[in-house]
Amino acid sequence: MERRLKNKRGRYEEKSLIIFLIIGLVVMFGLAKAAPIPYNWSSNNTALFHAQSAISAWDSNQNQYVINKSIWDYADTDTRPSTYHDPPAQTSLSESYSYESGEWSGESNAFSDQNGINVYSKVLTNPNVNVNSYVGSYTHGAQNGYFYMDSANKFLKVDFIFNVSGKDSPGIPNYVWGRLYWYLRDYGTELGNNYTTIADVDINREFHNINTPLTLEDHRLIPLEEGHWYYLDIYVAESLYAYQNDLVEGEMKLSLEIVPIPTAGILLLSSVLGLIGIRRKVFKD
Repeated sequence: MERRLKNKRGRYEEKSLIIFLIIGLVVMFGLAKAAPIPYNWSSNNTALFHAQSAISAWDSNQNQYVINKSIWDYADTDTRPSTYHDPPAQTSLSESYSYESGEWSGESNAFSDQNGINVYSKVLTNPNVNVNSYVGSYTHGAQNGYFYMDSANKFLKVDFIFNVSGKDSPGIPNYVWGRLYWYLRDYGTELGNNYTTIADVDINREFHNINTPLTLEDHRLIPLEEGHWYYLDIYVAESLYAYQNDLVEGEMKLSLEIVPIPTAGILLLSSVLGLIGIRRKVFKD
């Protein structure tokens, strides 16, 4: 009799935990969705987005730039008439130059919106280019603006990946410079002159003689408070140089998301662990 009661109680507890497990799955996969940065969309406290692509080529034989082009794009979250446009800000530039030494080329692309910033560039020359000649690029994306948190238990999730690859021939080494700089200010429940800087990240790297792929990563999770105003400012940029018979390629990906604190995941894990424990107890009894 006692054994049957234990088994019945065990089955009841097991069913309860299965229900909690289902609830956890529903919450985690149904409600716990990531969202882009909720920048303020009005004429006050406008968010701004920038993108730039630039390519230059210096021919030391002619002692002059044979490529020297730069383009910008601007976007904002302002609802009033403006020379800007709605996000994203994006640029794309591709230039090449043919001379007695052959073709040199460069490519530069930048993209910035509420989901993040991506930049990509590539420069190359050929074996006949003078040793002091080069192709260079500068590519950058940026954004800054205010946003308001109208719900609780949220994180700002920032994921950054910087991939570099290339081929370096004898002579002046190829070169890459890359930088990620961003900070987050908490203004509390009202915008004013008082704020607390809760994140300040500056990653600045240089690479020379690039012949093998390189990867740099940085990942952050910043808790946010309900009813608070925040200001986010981000700058992402890379500069590449290819000399005689060199190739350099660089890509930066910065992902921005507002994600829920993983309470559903904790509930799910607790349910699974509890379920395993109960099943072991039932079988043991």
